[in-house]
Amino acid sequence: MKIVDFEVARGIILLFMLICSIQDLQKKSIDLRIFLVGYGLEGAGYIYLLTKKEAIDYDEILLGMGFAGLIFVISFLSAQSIGLGDAHFFMILGIAMGIRLQLEIFFCTMLFMGFVSLLLIVRAMFLGKNVRKQSIAMLPFVLPAGIYLLTQR
Repeated sequence: MKIVDFEVARGIILLFMLICSIQDLQKKSIDLRIFLVGYGLEGAGYIYLLTKKEAIDYDEILLGMGFAGLIFVISFLSAQSIGLGDAHFFMILGIAMGIRLQLEIFFCTMLFMGFVSLLLIVRAMFLGKNVRKQSIAMLPFVLPAGIYLLTQR
């Protein structure tokens, strides 16, 4: 069962992904106000669904929140190797789209990040640079995964 099955919600999520991706790429940080707007839009969306008496798959939402909670724990335990912004992003995504799509986007993101990281490591080896302490922003890799997966539904 889809949690959100109207096109406006997909458009909002894609716009949210785009904004977060651009800001993460530029600053490796995301303004908390963006997340507050995201949480607020989700609340409004679910109020709308409840007034329309639409079916809401609460199990999907709770599992999505649980997965995002795990990302929060990993963020704290790893001195923010995965940032709190990434955890907030996946919390909003999990609440909006549920665990299945959230996990698909997360694993596609990891795949894209791994591929680009490998290319950067190989490039650095040829240039004789040390990239051991270098980090890359996560959310720019969410955007292509999100565009692909959300437009396939």
